[in-house]
Amino acid sequence: IDAPSPFGRRHLAPAIAEFLGANPGLDVQLRLIDSFTDLHGEHLGEVDIVVRIGPLPDSRLVATPLASMTRILCASPDYLRRRGIPRSPLELEQHDGLDWDSLAPPYAWRFEADGKLQLCKPKRLRLTTNNAETLLFSALAGLGIAHLPTWLSSEHLQRGELLPLFCEAGLPPAEPVSIYALRLEREASPRTRLLLSFLKQRFGFPPPWDQALQAGLATPQQ
Repeated sequence: IDAPSPFGRRHLAPAIAEFLGANPGLDVQLRLIDSFTDLHGEHLGEVDIVVRIGPLPDSRLVATPLASMTRILCASPDYLRRRGIPRSPLELEQHDGLDWDSLAPPYAWRFEADGKLQLCKPKRLRLTTNNAETLLFSALAGLGIAHLPTWLSSEHLQRGELLPLFCEAGLPPAEPVSIYALRLEREASPRTRLLLSFLKQRFGFPPPWDQALQAGLATPQQ
């Protein structure tokens, strides 16, 4: 199995450990990497499953949705004390932002404003990066507002280390894309089917990190 490092460390590795504990006759090789794994190219026959988040890179692959993908706007309490709380997405341009570089997700920084979906983001970006955990660490350090996936930010939001924005009605809707398990064979092997079934039950729609966040969601107050 190949998977992105941040998601793999937080969610996939614990799930695989639980799966192996329940299936002592099976073994798993889990590789946490952030580069794209080409199942048709040099990795042909080496990798059974690739976990990917976002738009599907190759329509020839068989995709099994594992979990919904939700993104939430958030900042540290310290940043919001210093700079104030934006009351609408249109006010984001007055704030400092933390953002992806050229690999920006297609649904990042898009909000309902003035009755339509708009791209609303800070004019000044204190940091741009190609790494999700770097955005998280920078938000925790109070450097600006970030639009983070809930699988990455949920535990910090639950502990109050980050505060959600524009969540008066609850979590934002899930994005049209999901967290997928990709594979080549249309007829998966029995062991692959067993693992995919386990992961679908372990994560799901909504996934446990969204359920926990929704249950304790509180918006910042001035």
